[in-house]
Amino acid sequence: MAPPKKVLMLCGDYMEDYEAAVPFYALAGLGVAVHCAAPGKAPGDPCLTALAGGTWVEPDPFSLCVADGHVLTAIGWPAHGEIIGQLLRALGGRVLGGRGQGVLFLCADYVDDYEANVPFRALAGVGCRVEAACPTKRKGEPCVTAIYDDVAVAPGAVSDEKRGHNFVMTVDWADINVDDYECVVVPGGRSPELLVTNEKAVALVGQFAAKGKVVASIDQGHLVLAAAGLLKGKRCASGVPMRVVSNLAGAAAVEPQGAVADGKLVTAASWPDLAEFIARLVDLLGITVSF
Repeated sequence: MAPPKKVLMLCGDYMEDYEAAVPFYALAGLGVAVHCAAPGKAPGDPCLTALAGGTWVEPDPFSLCVADGHVLTAIGWPAHGEIIGQLLRALGGRVLGGRGQGVLFLCADYVDDYEANVPFRALAGVGCRVEAACPTKRKGEPCVTAIYDDVAVAPGAVSDEKRGHNFVMTVDWADINVDDYECVVVPGGRSPELLVTNEKAVALVGQFAAKGKVVASIDQGHLVLAAAGLLKGKRCASGVPMRVVSNLAGAAAVEPQGAVADGKLVTAASWPDLAEFIARLVDLLGITVSF
């Protein structure tokens, strides 16, 4: 087997959050070894990131991403799907099986920032038709996202929650047809706490499973899978809070970290496991990336 392709990301404090996280986890999930370095930082030291918010306006007639020889430039994080595709081609990668496959992301307000955006852009980069929907939002309306730092700022807290980027819905709920998709993804954050109380959202996930589609969730997204009865007898990966929910829902085994595929079900414990989650998801979708 040929050694993996390697990518070096040059980082520094206050780099844009998405513009670092998306290529890091997406490329790692697609078989590329990604290393990060920053002047004045030792291995294991963190870099602070910054959020570039606002409302995204599609550039017309400009392209999101331009390749000229060995130079690849893009206008910013909304171009990440195109950036990932261009980077794979620049590295000599060949993608098979992704073109046109439909993947639906099920969201609500305060969906986890990384858990929605990273796999959304990664799957777009390998040619999937990715869409996002919320039962209480119309096409073009944003869901607020949440960012969870592992450094708590309040005594007794286990993490710090901040508002993240806006994540825009791309399809009206009424227009969703399960037969148009091969997969549904339920990211975590606090979004699933809202979705699990919506009978239509839970029923929709159940329809994907009943039709033999791929069903995927991360962390708190397991709430919706549990409500739909999809964890019973299954192996899954769950973070600390969701381990109890997974066990109560009848999971056969619960891994404390990483990502697990059991039949057409893919689960991940948390956002640090996104690379493995993406790798298992593309495998179940029959997508291969070779160099």
